[in-house]
Amino acid sequence: MTAHWLRILVYQDLPGIWVARSLEHDIAVEGVTSEAAIDWILRIVSAHVEFDQRHGRSPLASFPEAPQRYWQAFSEATPIRTISQQGRQRGSSERAIQIAVTHQRPSARFRLPQAPSLAPFPSERTDSGRLPTLPAN
Repeated sequence: MTAHWLRILVYQDLPGIWVARSLEHDIAVEGVTSEAAIDWILRIVSAHVEFDQRHGRSPLASFPEAPQRYWQAFSEATPIRTISQQGRQRGSSERAIQIAVTHQRPSARFRLPQAPSLAPFPSERTDSGRLPTLPAN
């Protein structure tokens, strides 16, 4: 059976900005289309893996896991592609990169605060914090 060596979550962050983010090793890139984002993350992952192998390091070990909200979004995402790769080391098994797309925006974890209501300047307030009353005509 093929092990999922890397999971990649793809989502539209803003109009015209797509994000591809790997989960096991927290790497994220942006592209103007989902395919561009996928292409960029695969290139970056490949470059880091090759660099780590040349220097006798475990591939991508310097990258921690992505935050839990991305894993949750991936569990509800639609799989769109699996890329199989044969490991480069002797005796290594086939491993796969699973790519899924979500309509969620896991990067938008905070709600923007509502704009404050327009209020008179503090200098227009009385010592009690109340607005001064206008004289009646």
